[in-house]
Amino acid sequence: MASSEFAIPEEINSTNFERYQKLLYRALLNISTKRNNELPSREVPFYRMIDSTAARKLDQLSGKILPKINQMISNADVPGSEGFCEITEAEDVDSWSKDFVSLIDSLIDGVNVSLDEFSGRSKKISAIVNKSKPVIAEISNSKDFRLLYGNAIGRPQLKFKDKVDNSSAPFIPKLVEKPNALVPWEINTKENKDLSSYSHPYEYEIKNIIYPTFMLEDKEPIPYKPITSSSHIWVETLEDLKAMCEKLENTNDIAVDLEHHDYRSYQGFTCLIQISTRENDFIVDALALRDSLQMLNQSFTNPNIVKVFHGAEFDIVWLQKDFGVYIVNLFDTFHAATLLELPQKSLAYLLKHYCEVEADKKYQLADWRIRPIPAEMLCYARSDTHYLLYIYCRMRNELIAKSENLLRVALDRSAETSLKTYKKVVYDEDGEGPGGYMRLLAKRKTLFDHQQYLKLFMLGEIELQERKMRVLVMCYQMKCSLCCLKECRMTLKKFLLVLKLVFLRLLE
Repeated sequence: MASSEFAIPEEINSTNFERYQKLLYRALLNISTKRNNELPSREVPFYRMIDSTAARKLDQLSGKILPKINQMISNADVPGSEGFCEITEAEDVDSWSKDFVSLIDSLIDGVNVSLDEFSGRSKKISAIVNKSKPVIAEISNSKDFRLLYGNAIGRPQLKFKDKVDNSSAPFIPKLVEKPNALVPWEINTKENKDLSSYSHPYEYEIKNIIYPTFMLEDKEPIPYKPITSSSHIWVETLEDLKAMCEKLENTNDIAVDLEHHDYRSYQGFTCLIQISTRENDFIVDALALRDSLQMLNQSFTNPNIVKVFHGAEFDIVWLQKDFGVYIVNLFDTFHAATLLELPQKSLAYLLKHYCEVEADKKYQLADWRIRPIPAEMLCYARSDTHYLLYIYCRMRNELIAKSENLLRVALDRSAETSLKTYKKVVYDEDGEGPGGYMRLLAKRKTLFDHQQYLKLFMLGEIELQERKMRVLVMCYQMKCSLCCLKECRMTLKKFLLVLKLVFLRLLE
């Protein structure tokens, strides 16, 4: 269809409206036909991987398309569209597609109302069209809440003073000073260059801890303050941090939790630390204060202060990796729940069981890099530690009541957790280790099903199965190399998609 055929007149009236409406439908049909003949989007990653020329042309095309998308957003006559975060990367289009659909839907609703009014089907607009702009981090109480990752947020890790190290070299502990030390600790990277990992700086202190007597006694739990009648303290400056640390060093017990991010990072990093005392809830901006948080070791390694976590296995190693912070005298409520043989071990269950509080799970996948953090997300973060000290007291009393040594067992298991050390996830030629492809095979048995293997063997087609295995190893090695280089993470779903496309071509 020639472009002149669809030239838009200066004015559309009731006389020419039907003609131009038909032309518009024809144009849309033409677009739809072209769309059906396009390369399936699921195969684009494969062609990008095998053809550098195609990848370059796709990038060039994206460079032309993305500014147009931003321009269309800014031109949309929707209140608030001027504040829509601009697209900066091609993957943002996919991640924000639902938000664009919502934006387009609101515009189409307005068009439909106007068309009805113009054609006489509606004499008057019967309802006000909702023209509110969909936001990436929408906060609402609706059941259909969703929170997308903030892809428009610049990667904070690129500005860290301690540069991201995705090499295969072992992780070197970041500890500079060792407060509350019973034995000195000093790392010599030259003498230990052949080691695959380094010892735990506080191993001796954890294994030889003498617990304070107040921890081992059955005492009346101190009631928690209603979260609605108390406020949190946001910690983002060095002065704020020093003031908080002073309070932490003068208390008997503190509750701790972390919010971690690994969507756009190979190893991930901690964005937020929640710390609660009996009086205050602190929320620490771990991005702004990343280089100063070793100050926490003064209280976190003090054996006379109980540190209460729930499911601390990952928190322990994240604190080490990101800040050089360690825990001495840990009480993990997960281990307590296991020993008490509770029907469920989750924090959500403990909140319901001990505090009659329903945990709100809708922020579990929130992007904690977002600044400023919306109030509802902050409330969610607080709730993880606000009730934890009360829960700890209740569980401690129950452990003591159930058996003489059960509390000691809980403390021993917690100590084992605090002795964990961070180890990088690196490529292993044998496919073993936490990130190895052998674990992928164990989880995705359909990739190399044993029965299928025997069938292929009987048919004399065993070579195909062996080729698939070699392809898996090659693709996995390429994935690890690219993710390390680009400081990003490829989800299992995307990796399996690429693998499937390669396998399909082996069968051709």
